[in-house]
Amino acid sequence: ESSGGRSTHRALVWGGVFTGLGSLIAVLVAEQLLSVFTSTLLTPTPSDDFVLAVLLGTTAWVLGATLMRLPVSLTHAIIGAILFETAYLFGASHLAWAAIGLRVLLPLAGGPFAALFLTYLLHRRKRNKSPPPPEAETPGHTGKVAGLGSIGWGRRVTRTLVGRLVPMARDRHVTAGVTTAALVSLGAILGAPLSTTHVASGATTGIGGGRKEHVRSTLKGFLLAWFVTLPAAGLLAIGASFAVSWLQPYLG
Repeated sequence: ESSGGRSTHRALVWGGVFTGLGSLIAVLVAEQLLSVFTSTLLTPTPSDDFVLAVLLGTTAWVLGATLMRLPVSLTHAIIGAILFETAYLFGASHLAWAAIGLRVLLPLAGGPFAALFLTYLLHRRKRNKSPPPPEAETPGHTGKVAGLGSIGWGRRVTRTLVGRLVPMARDRHVTAGVTTAALVSLGAILGAPLSTTHVASGATTGIGGGRKEHVRSTLKGFLLAWFVTLPAAGLLAIGASFAVSWLQPYLG
């Protein structure tokens, strides 16, 4: 138990460090994503109050989901907050639905399946070349939240994401991690929003050979993000919009 706890803590620390570094590097490619989330999705130009409500709604859901030990998809939360807030303030007709479907929803839904297919092919190719040497089976420990927050709060999410998965060899986790990083980075460069959590789950399922336990866990997270995270963050953004409007006279 103590050894496992130390391993988890170490992984969360490293996850926090590299997530922070990744956030800094992301500034270089953020312009593409920003363009997609504003000019592509919305007809009106977002105001400061709009952006604040979206941020508050997204943050509230991510914090609540983390406390409840639910898998968190920040991308779904952001998109849900933007879509619901836009529909509430301006009407659904001000959303560019064709562009949303092609440039946002399609890559967001297809990312996990692309990761699953790619890692499955890589695993099959490697297995056909030479069987991997037997090594101790170890559960994967990966921090999925940002910066210092991943160190302080990440243990809850880590237990949810990987605690119930079937243990896999270390080299499989490395392959899944590299595939996830490559796909998410490519998506950021192309301006296609991808959920790191879901891409990682898809990669884990593919590298595991499509085991029932992996498929069930991935499907659960997928459905949770689309049918719970997205609308919940959207409704919280609308609530935040009410709060911002009510507080505006007092804030000057």
